[in-house]
Amino acid sequence: MSQTGGSKDVTDFSSLGVFAKDVEGIVGDEGLNLLINNAGVSGNKTAKLADLKAEELAEIYKTNTIAPILLTQALVPLLRKAASHNASAQLGIGKAAIVNISSGLGSVSRNTFGGYYGYRESKAALNTSTRSISHELAADGILVMTLHPGWVKTDMGGKEADLTVEFSASEIVKTLFKLGKEHQGAFLQYDGSVLPW
Repeated sequence: MSQTGGSKDVTDFSSLGVFAKDVEGIVGDEGLNLLINNAGVSGNKTAKLADLKAEELAEIYKTNTIAPILLTQALVPLLRKAASHNASAQLGIGKAAIVNISSGLGSVSRNTFGGYYGYRESKAALNTSTRSISHELAADGILVMTLHPGWVKTDMGGKEADLTVEFSASEIVKTLFKLGKEHQGAFLQYDGSVLPW
């Protein structure tokens, strides 16, 4: 997230209003067609229950859950403007859409080995908030969904991950262009397959 005069962290909530104004200056009367919330921190992946600290859990939740919610809140007027500007378009990124980048680790039903404290819970909370926002903004013609990019070879994913950044990004772009009304409130994988909550 950038702001006039430098870059800002997504958890600098006091800068969101200025950031929204900056975006408005770029998109103008056409509004914002696509918001991708991709902030994420993992915390200590190997921490056990006895190791957990309230402050560390709160920081993960602040970045992974609260920041996407508040950034969405700040940019909803521009998304509504895009949906109105493209009123005849089908529901999707050609009209107005919010895509929250989550994780398969945020799936409660797929949690078969535990661990990843803080990260799992924050992504499950992001999934739940996505579902709530999708209900609230459906009448505005704004698609809202959650997307899992796969286990990607990034600083967070590590060298052992299954997917390259290039492959994941390419598949995500293909999936974004296929989104429609049937994906409102959905939880999808990078390739468009449905993930369990």
